[in-house]
Amino acid sequence: MSTHPFPEPTPPGSLWDRQPPRSRDRSSVLTREEIAAAAFAVAEVESLPAVSVKRVAGRLGIPGVRLQHYLTDRAELLDLMVDVALGEVERWNENADWPVQLWQLAHAVRETVRRRPWLSGLLGLRAPSGPNGLRFSERTIAAMNSAGVDVHTAARCLETVLVYVCGSVRPEAVSATARGGAGAADVASYLAAQLTEDSFPLLTRLVANPSALTPDEVFDTGLGYLLGGMAAGLAADVGDLDAAAGAGVAATRTRGNRSLSDNDGEQRV
Repeated sequence: MSTHPFPEPTPPGSLWDRQPPRSRDRSSVLTREEIAAAAFAVAEVESLPAVSVKRVAGRLGIPGVRLQHYLTDRAELLDLMVDVALGEVERWNENADWPVQLWQLAHAVRETVRRRPWLSGLLGLRAPSGPNGLRFSERTIAAMNSAGVDVHTAARCLETVLVYVCGSVRPEAVSATARGGAGAADVASYLAAQLTEDSFPLLTRLVANPSALTPDEVFDTGLGYLLGGMAAGLAADVGDLDAAAGAGVAATRTRGNRSLSDNDGEQRV
């Protein structure tokens, strides 16, 4: 039997059906965005592993048990973080062909992940269950489904694009840190000694003539390959898609580079 005079009941129902707790002075109810902002601060100042319900409650200035009545565990807190972050993703042109939509979506998600680097460790790993995540997924799947792509294939294509985006942002962050990190000169010296024409001719050639492409150009090139391959494969499976293999990369690059602000202002998810 609990010795606490007022034991906290188990939170009822889904996270998304619950009312968030009251603020520190109890004058108002906290919003999901306010709770997520406190979690974002922990993740961005310290690290994602440092995020916990107790730490977030401390940043909000409320007792941990009050927030635990809303969030039963850390998994629900991570789900909340992903959903609020997806709400920050800029809207794309939903009237465009599906390759163009995926191109614009990829760029919009990339910008969000660059602002929230911890998101790359969660996006695609946690199924979207909140209102923002559901709307995000529905609109993307609808773009492909309207071109004759079945919903299961469309969902896999969305997952593939998200994996590509997150995978491309991680090396950018690591590279920026490593350039000035301790030991960088030692690593460069070691590679210079190891990379010879006899042992590693291709790597030697690659290091001697590094790519002049910017991170943005590298991202666009890979995204063009990805969407062009999707268009080719889907054209073969589905039949008459408007953006088929031959036009896949060109269409996404030409029309996908148009500003997202063409879509009735800077709308969000």
